[in-house]
Amino acid sequence: MSCDVTSSSSGQDETVGQSKDWWGNKVLIIITGASRGLGKAIAIKLATRFHQFHNISSDQHAPYSARISFLLLSRVTTGLGQVTTEIQNTGPAILKVQPVSAQLNESASMTAFDTVLEHEESDYDQVILVHNAGTLNNPDHLVDSYRPSNISELDEYMRVNLSSAILFTASVLRLYRNCPKRNIINITSLAAIQPMKGLALYGSIKAARDQYFRSVALEDPTTRVLNYAPGPLKTDMANTLANQGYLTDFFRNQDNLLDPEDSAERMIQILENDNYDNGAHIDYFDPLP
Repeated sequence: MSCDVTSSSSGQDETVGQSKDWWGNKVLIIITGASRGLGKAIAIKLATRFHQFHNISSDQHAPYSARISFLLLSRVTTGLGQVTTEIQNTGPAILKVQPVSAQLNESASMTAFDTVLEHEESDYDQVILVHNAGTLNNPDHLVDSYRPSNISELDEYMRVNLSSAILFTASVLRLYRNCPKRNIINITSLAAIQPMKGLALYGSIKAARDQYFRSVALEDPTTRVLNYAPGPLKTDMANTLANQGYLTDFFRNQDNLLDPEDSAERMIQILENDNYDNGAHIDYFDPLP
């Protein structure tokens, strides 16, 4: 079967063996915030796992039918060069890696994303959308810090972290309605379900995204939706929280933080096992479903 684009932490070998039939034969993967950190780790891990699942060797001349393509979204595309190279080095099944510049607060970027999808190939049998992009609000701000003068700042934060995810998701669901396999992964946070001092805005948006993607799972049950909380990661966000706000003691302790590659591996295990309730919120530290 094909999908037509319309215009309107166990061992690696064991994990691959448990992946059942989750992977398609020709796959399109779309990742926002893909230039570094968790987004980069997810992209490279998915490319690697695709080659493992289909038993694709490093032989560049073998006639493999399984192929995988990437659309990598970032505010700036300059950081995507290294990611692109690393993905291409995972094996010969890479059909293409396309960087897409996307300013998540601009309607023009949403329109451009639709245009890119409309010109994509029409024979993918699996589409995977990973919503990784997001920003951290000022962790020094408590709930009484905001004033009427902050309304534009709040609107901007909503557009970048919630509205853009809603619009990207709608585009993929609409344009790939006939695709046999559709997977959406929302990168969420413990802050979505547990309040944290100084992160009221961040946590509220994460909670709103969780609820939105649960609604996606309800309204479109043929799409598999996962709200994945990756745990505290060694990223730029952790560096900010180590030096600013009310969680500095936790984030200054490197023993509390995870490597993005380990969290990406856990996420892929959950996806490949495919035993979670559609729309579920699953944390890195939760037992594998």
